[in-house]
Amino acid sequence: MDCAKAVAARIAKPNQSLAQMKGILKVHKKLPLLIAIPTTAGTGSETTLAAVITDAETRYKYAINDFPLIPRYAVLDPKVTLSLPPFITATTGMDALTHAVEAYIGNSTTPGTRKNALDAVQLIFENLDRAYTNGSDKEARKNMLRASYFAGCAFTKSYVGYVHAVAHTLGGQYNVPHGLANAVLLPFVLESYGDTIHSKLARLALAAGVADSSTPEKEAAHAFIQAVKDMKKRFNIGDTIPESKEEDIPKLAHYADKEGNPLYPVPVLMDAHETGKIFIIFSWTKNRRTLRMNQNDIHKLIEKQRAYFYSNETLNIEKRIHALKKLKTCIQKNEAEIATALEADLGKSNFESYMCETGLVLSEISYMLKHIRRFTREKRVHTPLSQFHSRSFTKPGPYGVVLIMSPWNYPFLLSLDPLIDAIAAGNTVILKPSAYSPNTSKLIEKMIRECFSPEMVAVVTGGRAENTSLLEEHFDYIFFTGSQNVGREVMKKSSAHLTPVTLELGGKSPCIVDESADLKLAARRIVFGKYLNCGQTCVAPDYICCHSSVKDAFLAEVKKQISLQFGEQPLSSSNYGKIINEKHFNRISGLIDKNKVVFGGRQIQKLYRFLLLSWIM
Repeated sequence: MDCAKAVAARIAKPNQSLAQMKGILKVHKKLPLLIAIPTTAGTGSETTLAAVITDAETRYKYAINDFPLIPRYAVLDPKVTLSLPPFITATTGMDALTHAVEAYIGNSTTPGTRKNALDAVQLIFENLDRAYTNGSDKEARKNMLRASYFAGCAFTKSYVGYVHAVAHTLGGQYNVPHGLANAVLLPFVLESYGDTIHSKLARLALAAGVADSSTPEKEAAHAFIQAVKDMKKRFNIGDTIPESKEEDIPKLAHYADKEGNPLYPVPVLMDAHETGKIFIIFSWTKNRRTLRMNQNDIHKLIEKQRAYFYSNETLNIEKRIHALKKLKTCIQKNEAEIATALEADLGKSNFESYMCETGLVLSEISYMLKHIRRFTREKRVHTPLSQFHSRSFTKPGPYGVVLIMSPWNYPFLLSLDPLIDAIAAGNTVILKPSAYSPNTSKLIEKMIRECFSPEMVAVVTGGRAENTSLLEEHFDYIFFTGSQNVGREVMKKSSAHLTPVTLELGGKSPCIVDESADLKLAARRIVFGKYLNCGQTCVAPDYICCHSSVKDAFLAEVKKQISLQFGEQPLSSSNYGKIINEKHFNRISGLIDKNKVVFGGRQIQKLYRFLLLSWIM
């Protein structure tokens, strides 16, 4: 139907290309008689003012939107859909579901579009499974055509959102069927909107029959998203697009941002960085299964590294230098992706990402490259008189196979810094990044594969099961950064093999402000240190002991500094990060004594942010 619309538009305006008609109200001429007979129950094109076009050269998908493109007549005949294969029935049906959902949750709805969307959702949940399992069910086919029509009526007036913006880029770049892309993406995007759409999703859950009027709003919203995920499973629709490539993410994110902003009245406006997060999560999910390793796989990997170490290949200083230079080049090449991954995991700004992670890693590599020959040089020492015929010296040497277990709060810095030092010293390395920062972990895994062979450096991803499997193995050195509880377990397991360890477990960091302090300077430094990385720094100011005579004046300076560093609305500041996940956010929120809050205290769960300043005198 989109092709027919495009042909009709060119007939009406023969001197203009389709690309020139891209956007809104660019046709503006009466078309020849257009009768639409949909052969799938999904696009809704039989009632919309849009025609979606793919530029064959640029692989960019765009829409032509104008009222003359609305067909004069629409014929909904279930007979022409009876031959549709089950998978196409499912993906086109979920295409219609996406139209209805995005039209309903957007910010430009009307009573009419909301009713159309609710009717469509109800019909889809009641009939799509029937049409999928029994393609000859005319009643189900008829109702799916009605659902697609209602969804088309809804979104042609209320418009769509980021599911479509991202899906169009995937379709343009990889020729992915639009319905399939929408089906894969829908739950990802709904979850990314967070609690801003919970009330609307709750009403959709009622229409879908997966919740009732007594179900709490948040619970109903989650039930609807889960119902969409369950529907995908029943139809054998996965969570990935196999054709997608990580190197295309910046370009795809740019196109998605260009389409969505400001055209779509979405519940949450995203920029290219934020649409990029969807692609990164998507990419991580795509490869998630291949990253899992069992005990036997881990054992074989360690033995492979041990054999490589015993071959003395790592003792060559020039090879170490070459490895570090290669890693440095890779980091510099991927700076934008590193920033995007850190923003997705921790909400870090580009400035903070470079200052506290990427820049420090590059500095560490430069330092090691400058001093590696000196560090590895043998040093002469005094020879005892009894050994006067001998020569005495010390010569640094590598340990062997090193395990690095890094944390989630500085996932790039605390993964790469110890890795750099281990490589410079001539070790092989097993790197285990945190499961709490999946986007950064996935990017690190990709970069390590580009720079090193697995017998020299390898990444093991996963959670507790992988941690347990690793700690059962014999390493020559373990570097761990994390909690005290896990640190105890690391020490316990390493002691069985007499393995030396470095444990960095954080601690308490009080700040003392007495009556002689420069209050403005103290406030500036404390605010910077406390709110950096949303407070998720092991050496962040933990509490303040302030002399009573300067308490009020100091508190006033702290308030000023928060506004200076993060603006009048700190929770909306791009320079203010987020709590790593909902579990940690809820834990921290539960610690807040509202009676002791003297500034801020607001929380934004969707972004896992809070602003708090409390005092214990």
